[in-house]
Amino acid sequence: MTKTVLEVLTEARNLIADPEHWTYNTHAVDSDGVDVTPTNRAACAWCASGAVAKITRGFGKGCYDEATDLLSGAARSLFPDVTRDYHAYVPVNDGEVGVPDDATGDRGIAIAHTNIIKVFDAAIEQAKAGASA
Repeated sequence: MTKTVLEVLTEARNLIADPEHWTYNTHAVDSDGVDVTPTNRAACAWCASGAVAKITRGFGKGCYDEATDLLSGAARSLFPDVTRDYHAYVPVNDGEVGVPDDATGDRGIAIAHTNIIKVFDAAIEQAKAGASA
């Protein structure tokens, strides 16, 4: 059965809610930190896009595009410094937007993780609003 965009966003958010299961600058990594595809059984940490791909079973499958469009809209709404249209949430996930210049190392990484969870939360609210309309 095909998942709804709300289900995909919620499951993807839950997948990366623990910072230990989240990554940046790559779609997914295994327990050794080696890049793998998001659907690889060895994957244990995902970026926002990778988490959505994991839940939809691949990039562009299911409602991947709809989910990432909602994430992009949420990122642009929450972070006005986001300038890209396509996958606008990626700079937030990767800490390029929304992380103060003086937040380096682990602190910057923690802020980026918090920010992408906020983006997911806003996108989930949008999906709920759309589902009830």
